[in-house]
Amino acid sequence: IPTGKEGTLSTAFLTSDKSLFIGERNNDDDYGQIGLVSGYMEYQEKLGDINIMKNLSREANEELGMDPSDIHSAEIVGVFTHPFRGDVDITYLARTKLTKDYCLSGERKKNAKDVEHKKFIEIDSYNQIQKILSIKNIQYPARGLLENLTTNDFD
Repeated sequence: IPTGKEGTLSTAFLTSDKSLFIGERNNDDDYGQIGLVSGYMEYQEKLGDINIMKNLSREANEELGMDPSDIHSAEIVGVFTHPFRGDVDITYLARTKLTKDYCLSGERKKNAKDVEHKKFIEIDSYNQIQKILSIKNIQYPARGLLENLTTNDFD
């Protein structure tokens, strides 16, 4: 019987001025972990009926207060599995028309419906990724995404 929680979608959002934000989780299960915007995908009987942009937009709206029209594209980065729990996260990099000012301002917090991150970390260069990857408490989808980004993503 489908529960509606068969897969998890994790997403990082790249702003129009080439900043990427990952957050320190604020919820009970993952408190203090560095992670992405994430949530369960709506169950569909047929895999082809899953609407990635709809699911991604819902989570962006809930956690970041973004309007669906703020997101202009998303590309899959990979599928990452927790080594002990077996959780599967389909991870995306989404490009948004918003600037980093939106994420750094109080506007994001004011618009978010579900504040799951107590703070966000701005990444605006490939060199910063290497420093962040040395942090031990990075969730597996965030680590997988960061390991797959290149200098081209910040050009």
